Amino acid sequence: SVEVGRPAKLVLVDYLSKTIWYSIGAMEDLDADRDGFVSREELRRGSERLFGADVAAAFVENVFHVADADQDGRISREELLRMHFFHSWARQDMDSNGDGMLDRQELEAYAHKVLGAGPDHQQAVDAFLQEIGSSDECKVPLDRVVEWMQEN
Repeated sequence: SVEVGRPAKLVLVDYLSKTIWYSIGAMEDLDADRDGFVSREELRRGSERLFGADVAAAFVENVFHVADADQDGRISREELLRMHFFHSWARQDMDSNGDGMLDRQELEAYAHKVLGAGPDHQQAVDAFLQEIGSSDECKVPLDRVVEWMQEN
């Protein structure tokens, strides 16, 4: 198992992160004003409805600390998708065929799951592939994703 040798605290954090993200829904479910971004308030409302005010407050601050790369007080589709790459559970979920590589189809399927049904998820995948230095058609090794995360 991938979890062998990892501290229990990190395994628990990954598990809870996955549970919370998959429970609150896709970005389109959170983006109440349909501006293409998730604000602190939108994320708070979405997570509070499921987990209560205390968990929601901590969750929102943690998410914005990690995901709001440009610190503009809102999370874009690209920022949200990028945040998911930092979690081992998300990378494992993305690699649907288990070959240790991420191809465009796997990335787009995962983006659809995280961002919702809108056509903009393809732009988020394009932005990621460009940032990591990969062409549209090639497969990206999961090891390269981890290297990219460490560089950024």
